[in-house]
Amino acid sequence: MQTVSGTGGLKLGFMLLKKFFNRQRAYVPNPTWSLHHNIIKSCDFELTYFRWYNPATKRIDMPGLLEDLSNMEDEQILLLQTSCHNPSGCDPTKEEW
Repeated sequence: MQTVSGTGGLKLGFMLLKKFFNRQRAYVPNPTWSLHHNIIKSCDFELTYFRWYNPATKRIDMPGLLEDLSNMEDEQILLLQTSCHNPSGCDPTKEEW
């Protein structure tokens, strides 16, 4: 699927996910780009957050992230930015991925 922008791609992607997968929630990092909230909610998903950023260390909260991911039900919709995480600017290292 080709889209005009990342925002358009997210909208179309979440519309397809809603149509073809029987899910009510979409998991997103905390924090996430503010537009993600509007796009995902407009596709009738409930937003559920998982830990991403630790303001004390100014790094990814890897223990919290891994704990939240391990506590999710199987086969859920999860939004991950693979690089240039917005708004934290924190990306996992190669080893963390």
